[in-house]
Amino acid sequence: MTQDTVILKRDDLYKLVWSEPVHTLAKNYGLSDVGLAKICRRMGVPLPGRGYWTMKRSGKTMPVTPLPPAKETTVREVRIYRRERKVRQESLAEEPEIIKNERLPEKLITVAQRLYKPDVLTEITEKALRKAEPDDWGRLRVHGQGCLDIRVSRSSVHRALLIFDSLIKALKERGYVVSAKPRGTKISILEEQIEIRLVESTKRSDRVLTREELIKKESDPHFYFHNRYLYTPTGKLSIVTGYYGSQTLCSDGKKHVLEDTLNECVIGLIKIALEMKEIRVKREREHIAWEEARLKREEEERKLREEEARFKALLKDATDWNNSELIKQYIDAIEKTVIGKNGDIESGVKMQAWLEWAEGKANLLDPIASGRLLGQILE
Repeated sequence: MTQDTVILKRDDLYKLVWSEPVHTLAKNYGLSDVGLAKICRRMGVPLPGRGYWTMKRSGKTMPVTPLPPAKETTVREVRIYRRERKVRQESLAEEPEIIKNERLPEKLITVAQRLYKPDVLTEITEKALRKAEPDDWGRLRVHGQGCLDIRVSRSSVHRALLIFDSLIKALKERGYVVSAKPRGTKISILEEQIEIRLVESTKRSDRVLTREELIKKESDPHFYFHNRYLYTPTGKLSIVTGYYGSQTLCSDGKKHVLEDTLNECVIGLIKIALEMKEIRVKREREHIAWEEARLKREEEERKLREEEARFKALLKDATDWNNSELIKQYIDAIEKTVIGKNGDIESGVKMQAWLEWAEGKANLLDPIASGRLLGQILE
């Protein structure tokens, strides 16, 4: 970890916070936007109000709050110990070009104050939201082909449409595909599909129970009320992705609004797409390796079965040969016995026929005499 010291004078800090958003400026000093805001309060430095940067980016001339005179107790300079991890520096250096380009000034996504030539998906969604009724969370939500996944209160509809319309247009300008289907809004980035939605958070409060419900509660403390809570929309908007359940890409904060962070939203989508691609490629490699291992295992099992079959055939041929030799020895013994008694065998027609039959069976059983073994070896 490296560390360097930065001394900020009150006048210099005032110029800085009115030149770029606090959440961006804070990163340059290794601080959070909340931490930098605390320093500004200690030094009596005024900060731009909510929506200031959005209005300014849209071309409007915004008033700048003058720096008030310093009091005796006002801190006139502050020493910041900026710390940067080497790992973070390396990761920034290795940042893909597609993400670096997203940080360029000319790539800045701005949100207009009115819907000007809205995207067709925005138009469809706006019409559907007009007819929608609030759900149990006090939010409007529409389903259907071409409807963007927006879940906000009626008072936030216009703002949500402006934000989503600006984001959609920016994504399409970058060559990404945006689709809105009944099952959600999806962005195709680097051949990966990512689901996103714009959501307004809600505040939960206990609902006042009716007289009948109070009586039930007193008689049964464990009685369940399925609608015991009230949900009130807060006006705070967030863009959320369905990646790994739910992940917030960007949202309204204490010192910034969602409109000022759409580029970070795009960067977040790109990072997710890169991660998905890496996981998919890894899984494909693992599948190929598994398939190769399976084929190798099956080949080894096949060879083992063949070897076992050959060995069994060998044992059978050896047993057949042994039995054939045993039959031939048996035939010789019978011939000797008959000759010893009768002097010859030719006089016995029945005996002669039996000996020929027995010898034929012995030769048929013998893998060598039958030629069966030689045929297998010479194939």
